[in-house]
Amino acid sequence: MVVGCPGNPLSILDGIFMAIKDDIDCYPHPSKGATTWFHEVRPVRKDAVCVSRLRKCGVIFVGKANMHELGMGTTGNNPNYGTARNPHAPERYTGGSSSGPAEIIASGLCSAALGTDGGGSIRIPSSLCGVVGLKTTYGRIDMTG
Repeated sequence: MVVGCPGNPLSILDGIFMAIKDDIDCYPHPSKGATTWFHEVRPVRKDAVCVSRLRKCGVIFVGKANMHELGMGTTGNNPNYGTARNPHAPERYTGGSSSGPAEIIASGLCSAALGTDGGGSIRIPSSLCGVVGLKTTYGRIDMTG
């Protein structure tokens, strides 16, 4: 059996489209943290551990998702790159700093996305957009990158 050939998927995630929050490294794309200067002082030299592992599972990354600037807010409002809007009610915020990933999933553009959560940044936007957001136990997942 040859792994990765047609009819022999790499994993259950093989071929799944995913977006990545803009503070997670995905080489060669810059991690801007939804600000205008962060990528200039912190270049991306390799994938974050989570991105690398998902690539090995066959995930197809479609792009970086917007977020609250530097993850420092609960609305998702971003004056630099625009504010992610709730696809169910465009006049409303998505909430949280992982606002872009929640919007992308709720819009049906991807079936999954990667975000980061230090105080509700995944859980708030997922609940406001009607999707499921999971936060792992701190230290359970390698956070390098």
